[in-house]
Amino acid sequence: MSSTVDNNQRNPHSGSAIVDYFATRAVAPEHTANLRPAPGRVSDSMSISAIPRSRVHAVVGATGTGTAERAKALAQQWDVPIVVGDPDQCYLDLATTTRSFLDGQSSVRRVFLEERTVSDGEFSADAAGRSLCYTLGQLAAEHPVIVVEISSASLLGAVFGEHEQLPFELSIELLSPPDFPAYLKRLIDRCRQMITPPPGRPSILAELSAAWRIGPQRKFLASIAGLGALIDWCELRGVSPDTLSEIALTEPIIEEMAIVMAFEHATTGDAQDQTLRTVLSSCQCFAHAL
Repeated sequence: MSSTVDNNQRNPHSGSAIVDYFATRAVAPEHTANLRPAPGRVSDSMSISAIPRSRVHAVVGATGTGTAERAKALAQQWDVPIVVGDPDQCYLDLATTTRSFLDGQSSVRRVFLEERTVSDGEFSADAAGRSLCYTLGQLAAEHPVIVVEISSASLLGAVFGEHEQLPFELSIELLSPPDFPAYLKRLIDRCRQMITPPPGRPSILAELSAAWRIGPQRKFLASIAGLGALIDWCELRGVSPDTLSEIALTEPIIEEMAIVMAFEHATTGDAQDQTLRTVLSSCQCFAHAL
């Protein structure tokens, strides 16, 4: 395995190009479902030499539970890439909204499922699943282990639900939200950073303003946690979403926006956590990971 760490990379292949990853592997390694870390933790002593070839390690968790940070730590430890299994992070014009810009703050290679813009519309779970399979197939030929960060229960079930058919060994850890007050505070801080990002990065307000002008995609935008709350805030305050980037941001307005966004993220995250646990517990090979 090369010690070179590449810059971030997005998969150029469309999810509509059906690539049967499983059929590309002539010999599938023996599946050892029992080779998994303890819940929520991978042993610090686990080294790349101790990991069987063609292993996928999935870091699973709802929004705001630290999956990106955990995946980054493991990828740095093992000198391997991260596959970002989040369809929303494929949108180049929503980088602040979905926090996909985190890839620019690290030398770790983060591979996205596709390059999209809001005008392309929603990235379906089915198309995202095919793209994830393709991506794993490509990287498995280069790396003995791949880290995947994933928060989508539908994508998790679609790709990893049939463990016996996978041509690689699979390990998984589930990160859960902290108690609600701590979770909400963490998310408020994160939402404030989206509203007032560092210089040179567009705010979530600017991204929503631009995206809102793409009329046919407004329903899709409202389905994204954070944006939906901002759209509701605009309706309540009599503000058109396409003018959000022009309003004067006083501290009370920033705080109000951050709270409504964070509350939506928190309630969505709680539902995500429950759904992820249901998906995992329904698969016998995942049951002990809970």
